[in-house]
Amino acid sequence: MVSLSVVTVLANIMWGVTLILQKTYTHGLVKGSPTDYPGGLIDFSNPVRAGGPMMLYCFMGAVDALWQSLAYWLIGATTNDSQALARYAGFYKGMQSLGAVIAWQLDAHSVPFMTQLVVNWVIMCVAVPPMGYVAYMLKEQPYNIDAVHNDDWLYKPQTSVSHI
Repeated sequence: MVSLSVVTVLANIMWGVTLILQKTYTHGLVKGSPTDYPGGLIDFSNPVRAGGPMMLYCFMGAVDALWQSLAYWLIGATTNDSQALARYAGFYKGMQSLGAVIAWQLDAHSVPFMTQLVVNWVIMCVAVPPMGYVAYMLKEQPYNIDAVHNDDWLYKPQTSVSHI
């Protein structure tokens, strides 16, 4: 629960700072300018202008890595059944891919950046209570091979050898 709380606080800080930066953008080019960011394009070699957005982008990557690690830890802590874990991880990656498809389509249809930001932030906040419930309800899993279900094909001993 502590990890979930820390990651949630960091993610909300990230979204809050992103909101502050996002208020300087619209969703399109200013007439006669290659960008709508105040002052024009950002050159990473200009640390005064690029420092803040670059630090935010790095912070976003770190928070994403923390969120992913927490999600995979929760998935891995639910069971020792390899088949169930494969299904859980597959479902999680499928939902991630669906989210990516939706994000690309939102941008392709020129949905305002601010709307995209708020939708992402709300989805994250809605996901936290179920994650908290899962984390709270986790039980200690047995780590010995005898505790694994007998029908788990990865641990089933070979009873006969067939020859071709």
